[in-house]
Amino acid sequence: MDEISGSFYKMSRHKNGNMTLCCVEIEGIPNETTLYRKLHTIVDCYPTLQHIPIERKGYFKSTFHWKKTEFNIQDHFIHIAKKRFDKRNFRHWINKTLNVSFSKNIPEWMCYYLSYEKSNKSFIVWKCNHTYGDGFLISEYLKKFADFSSISYPRKKRISTSIWTKIYSFIVTIISLIYFIFRYKKQDLPIDKKNAEEDKALFYHCKTWDLQEIKKIKNHYDVSVNDLLYTIIIKALQKYCNQTIRLSSLSMFNLRDYRNDEDIVNIAPNDIGFMIVMNELDDGDPEVLLKKNHDKFSHYKSSPITYIITQFLRYLYSISPAMVVKILTYFSTKSTIGISNFQTFSTCNYIEGHRVVNISNMVVPYGVGSIFTIVSYDNKITLNITYRERNLKHPKKFITCLDSVYKTFSSVLKN
Repeated sequence: MDEISGSFYKMSRHKNGNMTLCCVEIEGIPNETTLYRKLHTIVDCYPTLQHIPIERKGYFKSTFHWKKTEFNIQDHFIHIAKKRFDKRNFRHWINKTLNVSFSKNIPEWMCYYLSYEKSNKSFIVWKCNHTYGDGFLISEYLKKFADFSSISYPRKKRISTSIWTKIYSFIVTIISLIYFIFRYKKQDLPIDKKNAEEDKALFYHCKTWDLQEIKKIKNHYDVSVNDLLYTIIIKALQKYCNQTIRLSSLSMFNLRDYRNDEDIVNIAPNDIGFMIVMNELDDGDPEVLLKKNHDKFSHYKSSPITYIITQFLRYLYSISPAMVVKILTYFSTKSTIGISNFQTFSTCNYIEGHRVVNISNMVVPYGVGSIFTIVSYDNKITLNITYRERNLKHPKKFITCLDSVYKTFSSVLKN
């Protein structure tokens, strides 16, 4: 793993922050022994899973390393057999699992297999310290469970821009970043309570939409899917708070560049970029807000600032890892929400002949009020939220606000 992973590890020492879960829902019940054998294949393919992340103190700095340890794969594979599936009880189990810390001196990952006999439904839940990978890399682990012939990845497409556009976008983004660091003051909101990161983390499935419908809406407004969903999220938060609010988000997005499936394995696992977005939200027109957000994101996509920041953090990490942790902590604690975009397999998958119907990604927030994960799979796109207990007292009320904003944009489909 790379330097950013080391920072994630050090940040995650606080109340299970930066822990991530990936949940695969299966229509049917695969054989437990077969899944256990496939888990052996995953561990053989990714030797890091046999190591633990550690800090090594030196005379001038602390550094991040991997240490191979005594490893018993049976301790990392747990089968839980139940009779009938219930959404409420399942969410309770997820929330409990999110808040259980890993034992010391063992690799910090677990693979759970939940089967519901009478409901003919099962789940594979992969839980790990974020150091072992983000949602995209974890999906690479889980790929080994699936029937190989059914796997397909969405291709990464780079859009080239003119040098003048890049220069202008760089100026805009650097000014925005400087303002955020030195001038921006975070507003005290009900969704961002102080010391809330000490509370237990909770997961809530917000909505599942038809991907083709989302694409029709985004094509109508000539924006990206991320632009549209981001606007829906923050506008719903404004409705939830029922007041004009100043809101900032720290979003992390994938900088990987690949053409073949094999490229994903051979590149830096946490090659990510950071994006700071600030908004003042009132009862104004959501369509106007969408246009503003689209312009902001376009500048980030055209600007080299994301690459520069990533390389700067890596260089600084070689001098002082603690300083990188402080910088990342500062950005996250000054933000109200985080956004994570997670594209999984683009076509329908099967595990032992049983159809995979959904994939969810959950990231425990560290110093951020809430983290939304946007997960696309097959012909669906889902929005989930992981939050601290005091950050979102009434999740059902937020879902109502989300539906209200989405209805505003989806009305264009009727015309």
